[in-house]
Amino acid sequence: IFEDGWFDKETNPESALKEWRWTGKEAKCLIDNPRRDALLVIQGGVNNEAMPGQKVVFKINDTLLDEFIPSESTFDKTYQIKKEMLGDKDDFVLTIGTDKTFVPAKVFPQVTDQRELGAQISLIYFR
Repeated sequence: IFEDGWFDKETNPESALKEWRWTGKEAKCLIDNPRRDALLVIQGGVNNEAMPGQKVVFKINDTLLDEFIPSESTFDKTYQIKKEMLGDKDDFVLTIGTDKTFVPAKVFPQVTDQRELGAQISLIYFR
């Protein structure tokens, strides 16, 4: 369940990601807890032209899973998640955050988009 911090899905067949949702500075997903070890895959991107050196941060509940500065405009991350990290509730919170955001209209003069954008997320796979 996409909770706070997400924008509507966007598509562009000519883009590397094809479809995605932008996050704000921080976005949260509520995911069913399988109560076992699991695989988490997150694919997405950042706009290196608008925000060079932007750090992306992933947390499960309040525990840091990863933080990195993508070397390219897209990223593909895979994690083996231990069941202990998911907690004992029926669901857990996956938080995707960034250290910097940008407003497209302030960076690119020809754009009118006033949203404050963080990262693009095209896939969250959890099994």
